[in-house]
Amino acid sequence: MMKKNKILFLFCISFTCLFGQSDSLTLTDFINYIKAHHPLLLKYQLTKKNAEQELLGNKGQLDPALTSAYNSKSFDGKEYFNLWESNLKIPTWFGPDFKIGYEANSGSFLNLEDFTPNSGLVAAGISVPIGQNMIIDERRNTIKQARIFVKMADAEQQKLINKFILSAIKDYWEWYFEFNKVQRISNAYNFAKERYAFSVSRISFGDMAPIDSVEASIQMQNMNVSYNNAQIEYYNATMQLNTYLWKDNTTPLELDNKTVPKSYSPQTFRTINDTLQKSIDWAQKNNPEILKSQLKIDQVKVEQLFSKNKLLPKINVDYAFLSSGTNAQQGNLFNPSNFKLSGNLYMPLLLRKERGKLNQVRIKLLEANFDFQQTIRVVDNDIKASLNECNIAWNQIQLQKNIVVNSVRLRNAEKANFDNGESSLFLINTREQTLLSNEIKYFEFIAKYQKSQAILFNNIGFLGKMWGL
Repeated sequence: MMKKNKILFLFCISFTCLFGQSDSLTLTDFINYIKAHHPLLLKYQLTKKNAEQELLGNKGQLDPALTSAYNSKSFDGKEYFNLWESNLKIPTWFGPDFKIGYEANSGSFLNLEDFTPNSGLVAAGISVPIGQNMIIDERRNTIKQARIFVKMADAEQQKLINKFILSAIKDYWEWYFEFNKVQRISNAYNFAKERYAFSVSRISFGDMAPIDSVEASIQMQNMNVSYNNAQIEYYNATMQLNTYLWKDNTTPLELDNKTVPKSYSPQTFRTINDTLQKSIDWAQKNNPEILKSQLKIDQVKVEQLFSKNKLLPKINVDYAFLSSGTNAQQGNLFNPSNFKLSGNLYMPLLLRKERGKLNQVRIKLLEANFDFQQTIRVVDNDIKASLNECNIAWNQIQLQKNIVVNSVRLRNAEKANFDNGESSLFLINTREQTLLSNEIKYFEFIAKYQKSQAILFNNIGFLGKMWGL
């Protein structure tokens, strides 16, 4: 009995095909072609690269810097002064800056503090922040923020790719549905035309009442209207699918008229084997929206550390060993008794600006944590809803398959009765209409299942990675 049902089902699904041996386009081939040629995917892949370049620019604050300055004055034949100073500054990640400098000054009216030996003066020292800027400073704050931004850009890039692939998959299955719908309506339209011709023939022989031709004509015209509407919807779905097809990232392509979607059997569909909890656990670690929300918290924490640092007094100490150019050339680099020392202190007494900024950052951190908890909740619920929709759609496919089989039986039985003169056009048309409706619903459930599965993987955050993106 089951074997007979299967034969009936295959008969009703594939019993005519207007495209014969036409080329079929699978979802895999469609997505692979998009991956290779679509300009939007290339654009999305630039999101992270742009953030990486911003990080590179911010790291430039730690680049060694060479400075040199020359100042001279001469008046009435007198050489007042010649001042020349060159320095190499080497910033470090952990706070202090190392400095190496050379200074050579001459002239009749030099300030005493500008006096240098004839061979010049070499200095090598360090500038150390004590208190504020010791643990974190502006440049380290900027670089840490930029590093987190790269990760956020990566998550945003994955989100955009997931959304794009989801849209492509939805449009593919809409195209699949519209194609199969137009095929089923075309079959029904052909049957209606044949039945009308058959009715006219029987009326001419006096086997049917003339009014029956009106019934057959109305059914044929209704099917013609439905077929025309279905063709328009299939054409529109094809045009939508064409928006994803490009050649060499610059030339748009269109599907050939003979290209049709591949015929799928539900037995070949990928089923959902992962448990709900496994999907949620994976999403909480990898979903782009959750990652972005977590990284936002990390950014605010860095900002909070920087704001706390502003409450400390700003104390900078600079120390440098000194040596004449001649001694440096002879290898007698530095004498401990020759040095240069400076220091400065800055400390606002009320710290209202700093405390206000810190409190604002703390509020921002609370907001980021609230957003994070809400994002997790939304993602979890979206996964639950889409998984439930997948399971229901899968069950609907199985139920609708049996409904189609039974509808074929009824239609065939009614057709046999009609051919034997034991039924009416109204009954056979009703059976045909019911079968057509059930066939269309079957393909609608297939498309719905595939769309809901893609939505599920998108909600998990895995859709792009499924396709190697």
